[in-house]
Amino acid sequence: MDEPKQSTPLLNDREAERDLLDFAPYTQTLLDIIRDPQTAGPLVVGQ
Repeated sequence: MDEPKQSTPLLNDREAERDLLDFAPYTQTLLDIIRDPQTAGPLVVGQ
């Protein structure tokens, strides 16, 4: 008889205390774009 498959546990998405992915250089630029009233939506940010 087959054994039941075990699923991978889901992890919560939490704010990090440190910027380990080095996103800091992009933060202000993205905020400027998002806050600009002339930015037309929808806005998609990807990597």
